[in-house]
Amino acid sequence: MTGFDYSSTAVRPLCTGLPPEVLDALELALGGPPDSVQSAGGGFTPGFAATFRRGSRAIFVKAASSANAFPYSAYAREASVLAGLPEGLRGLPPLLADGSMLDGLLDDDAVSGIFARCARGERIAFLPPLPSRRWLELQSLVEQAPVVLAGSSVLHNDLRPDNIILASGSGRAWVCDWNHLTKGPAWADWVGLLPYARQGGLDADTLLRDSALSGGVPNDAVDSWLAVLAAYMVVTGSSPEVPTSPHLRAHGRFTARIMVDWVSERRKWAA
Repeated sequence: MTGFDYSSTAVRPLCTGLPPEVLDALELALGGPPDSVQSAGGGFTPGFAATFRRGSRAIFVKAASSANAFPYSAYAREASVLAGLPEGLRGLPPLLADGSMLDGLLDDDAVSGIFARCARGERIAFLPPLPSRRWLELQSLVEQAPVVLAGSSVLHNDLRPDNIILASGSGRAWVCDWNHLTKGPAWADWVGLLPYARQGGLDADTLLRDSALSGGVPNDAVDSWLAVLAAYMVVTGSSPEVPTSPHLRAHGRFTARIMVDWVSERRKWAA
């Protein structure tokens, strides 16, 4: 557990709302009517997502109406990306991603200046209290990002606990929800996942150090990425609640806090 239940965040439509032709296609693929339909509890889009089972066969289905713009565009993007992913995923084709992982983050004044505002006395209730000099240090880390976070590797860019599926038996990890691909340093997805692992009781510092992806990455680069993610999540977590995704803002608040907590520990601010 991570302190936030990522297995139960979604509000999904029922399979009875799927078009008849979709249900017919599923029955054809399964060899008959499903024995069970298990809705996916994780995620933050209000689109349909469920596993259909018949005997030993199982099919995971995602669907959305074009009338529901957000999940429809996200699912359409994911389908196009999945069609281009190589078998085994040993490398991602660069043409699948466009732009930088910082696009839409640092060009938003609400995100790029949040910690400077905290240094001037703005209080974020869900963040730990810090002295002004620490907020300014976080602000400096955010401002370093365009330089220290340059890279051309293709990134998932939305890696979190509910986007990882562990295969029963082998324990192999499968990553889903490939609709936010972008480019940056190869270690960014991995490092962005570690605060959740740390919150769940794992030794994130050892994982960071021992990984071939992140072992040689400068500390300031790691902390800069964590600070950028925290800044973004502060803003999203402070935004109005979304009725169709009632846990989305809580996810933002939780993530912002665990990012700042780890930066604080890594930089020994409590010492």
